Formats: sequence, structure tokens, C-alpha cells
Amino acid sequence: MKRQIGAVAGVVSMAAAGAITLAAPSAAAPPWAMPDVRGMNLQQATDTIKGVTDEKDLKVNSINLTGAPQKQINLTNWIVCSQSPRAGGSIGAKTSIVVGVRRPNSSCR
Repeated sequence: MKRQIGAVAGVVSMAAAGAITLAAPSAAAPPWAMPDVRGMNLQQATDTIKGVTDEKDLKVNSINLTGAPQKQINLTNWIVCSQSPRAGGSIGAKTSIVVGVRRPNSSCR
């Protein structure tokens, strides 16, 4: 009887250790530093951000600062004026990244 209890206790402790070991890989990825993308075209800015985040599929939201709300389709036709988070700020998988953009023939406000 004592042997059975000892064997069961050993199996339970091994299973608990395995569960703890398996849980470690699902831990959150460390945050990355937001690069300074002001002055870049929107395509370069998006590529730069994805480059520092190991190509994680982060969404980069862009807002037209100089006119009516517009969807930016050709990313090379837009210049980044502002960004959030600021350069050097922390970004992670759930960070909302927003860049303010303008057309090349207009100026940042």
C-alpha cells in the first residue's frame, strides 16, 4: 500500500513538473522598441516596424493628416509625419500602432 501511494505521488509530481515546463513557451513575447519612422514613406515605415518585431503580423494603422479620411492603398505615395508610440517606446503584439501620413506634395501640420 505504501509503495502504491509513493508511486502515485511520484507520477503526480512528474505530471505537475511537465505542466509547468509546457506552460513556459506560451509566455508573452518581450516588447520591442518602436523605431523612428517619421519622414519615411508608409511602405518603408511598415517594413521597418515589422523588421524590429521579427516579422510578427502587427497592424500599422495610418491616418491622413492633411485632408479627408482616406484609405492608403499605394503605401509609397504617403509620407509619415507622426507616430504613436513614439520612437524608442515599447511595442508588443497587442500595441496599437498609429502613424499620421501626408501626400508627398503637402506638408505635415
